[in-house]
Amino acid sequence: MNEVVREVLLWVSAHPHWSYFVVGSIAFFESLAFVGLFFPGALIMFGTGALVASGTMAFWPAFSVAVIGAIAGDGISYWFGRCYGDRVRHVWPFRRHPEMLSRCEGFFERHGGRSIVMGRFVGPIRPVIPVVAGIMKMPPKRFYIANILSAVVWAPAYLLPGMAFGTALTLAGEVAARLAALVCIVTVIMGGIVWLVRFAYHHVVPHAVSWSASLTTWGQQRRGIIRLIADLFDPEHQPNRVLLAWLAILIAGTWLFFGVLEDVLTRDQLVFAGQSVYEFLQQLRTPLGDRVMVALTELGDGAVIAPLIITVVAWFLIRRRWRDLAYWLAVIGGGGLILAVLKGSLQIPRPVELNSGVSAFSFPSGHATMSVVVYGFLAAFIAPALSSRMRMALYGAVGVLIGGIAFSRLYLGAHWLADIAGGLGIGSAWVALLTIARRHHGPGTVATRPFGVLMATVFLLAAAGHIHGQFSDDLERYAVRHPIREVKQQEWWQTAWSELPAYRLDLEGEHEQPLNVQFAGDLVRLKEHLKKSGWREPVRVSPQNALLWIAPSPIIGDLPVLPKLHNGRSDELCLIHAGGEPTSAKMEQLILRLWPANVRLLPSNQPLWIGYVGQQRIQRLPFLSIARSGIEYDKPMAALRSALWMETAVEQRQRNPSEQENRSYWDGQVMLIESETRF
Repeated sequence: MNEVVREVLLWVSAHPHWSYFVVGSIAFFESLAFVGLFFPGALIMFGTGALVASGTMAFWPAFSVAVIGAIAGDGISYWFGRCYGDRVRHVWPFRRHPEMLSRCEGFFERHGGRSIVMGRFVGPIRPVIPVVAGIMKMPPKRFYIANILSAVVWAPAYLLPGMAFGTALTLAGEVAARLAALVCIVTVIMGGIVWLVRFAYHHVVPHAVSWSASLTTWGQQRRGIIRLIADLFDPEHQPNRVLLAWLAILIAGTWLFFGVLEDVLTRDQLVFAGQSVYEFLQQLRTPLGDRVMVALTELGDGAVIAPLIITVVAWFLIRRRWRDLAYWLAVIGGGGLILAVLKGSLQIPRPVELNSGVSAFSFPSGHATMSVVVYGFLAAFIAPALSSRMRMALYGAVGVLIGGIAFSRLYLGAHWLADIAGGLGIGSAWVALLTIARRHHGPGTVATRPFGVLMATVFLLAAAGHIHGQFSDDLERYAVRHPIREVKQQEWWQTAWSELPAYRLDLEGEHEQPLNVQFAGDLVRLKEHLKKSGWREPVRVSPQNALLWIAPSPIIGDLPVLPKLHNGRSDELCLIHAGGEPTSAKMEQLILRLWPANVRLLPSNQPLWIGYVGQQRIQRLPFLSIARSGIEYDKPMAALRSALWMETAVEQRQRNPSEQENRSYWDGQVMLIESETRF
């Protein structure tokens, strides 16, 4: 089905003259009785919205044909039910699934005419409600009023999220493809965790009784510990399903940990894969990604976990729940002991130096292990008193939290892949082992609501306080490490300038704007000097000024300028100038961006900066206008040079034939700027 959706969207983007007919047909079949039950119209409409955002289609025509198609689909469904009445019950799929029609009839009886509007947005009943309205002889006038109103709301409700997604990708592409790639990776990981929890509840747990019976029969034929374990899962024992699930986690966690440990000790494939993952994720580093991941990793810090541990201890002491207190102390103390022993004995170094003592070592990850131990065992305390659906939601939320913390350690370069996998494995096995032992003696229900509310409150307060107080320091602590290269100032001016990158680097080293400016000196001094020549700092993006993007006829100088990245770092200097002819001043401007080159010039100890001076034009998107990079570099370079009193030189970079073909609008010239005495 996903392949069909992809092919439809590709065809629409390749044949824009047919696109509106396709959109109308999609809306029609999405609302048509029988067909709409199986037609992936919602997903295709979402993709169509993304095409609108990209400029392949116009919004108002797409909106209009979608509304017409939706009205027509519901209208035909209504007349089908009105003409055939109860005979519809003998038509497939209602003949095979009569409960489908009965459920929609009950919905219609409860909500009357409002069900036409409400049903438009509920997938399983969307194409059936108009049929039911016809069967129950709803007056045509009332039906079509509700039909038209719901279609007018339905079309943008499905198009606008896709447009927002497409626009976000466009903006992300303007900033860097790294951010879009990171969002996709995190979405896949978190979605996979939620899917695993749902799969376990819907497809594994229902078979637990038969598996338990088989395990018990097999175990009763054995002796010793095997028979004792098998007896725990006797089908006559009420909580056997839960115990079987925890046994599966115990086996999987143990297998994962020892498999990873073997690879670490023998330096097998997982170690080399971990190095590749580390390098790849460091390529994805962005300032925004760093802020999100630092906040996530702080949720696994001791400053957040310790208040939870202490609060649980106090709760069990006050309630005199001595057995639960013993298990809680055992899981926390045992987890900490396991970490200390493994780290101290194996002494695997981290990718970068972060801590001292035993914590300086990498395997297994302390954040991954203790997040599973603390948050996982807390969930095991709370879950028994919840309904099946609430248990699934709880474990899904805890899984996403643990997964986010674990991934943040990889992203920030604090651990290798083996460290994370080993920590998740040993933590899961330890929690599962103690949970099985505790449940074997009776779970002992916890006052779920007050206990859960207290834990959530303590977690939120501890997390907020820790992030507020530590966030800035941790941003610096986990910042990408850039080694500084020392170069003699005369060598840079003569030849070493050509050794610096020629293009702004994006994901996987993709060439973006040419780096046609190199500056040695103080950025503040350069900024003050250029401001006297008419250059100024642009409006930076914020929630307040982002509304300028939707202005009907904006001036480019008033628009927020999106940051750009070079090798994962934001520009340190960004200035704009109203360049070009007066007639084009509203639509075009010059822009100068500089990044650290990680070079120190000797003997003056001046830092070296690298960047580009280029052109920006207004690009109009549906409902948005943004400043987008142009392809002109010669005139912007001449304008910048004329504004400088500092010593400058223009050098010619030698480019290979592929660069000359792909970047023909840049002639390879690089301007060197120096604010101090050269030698």
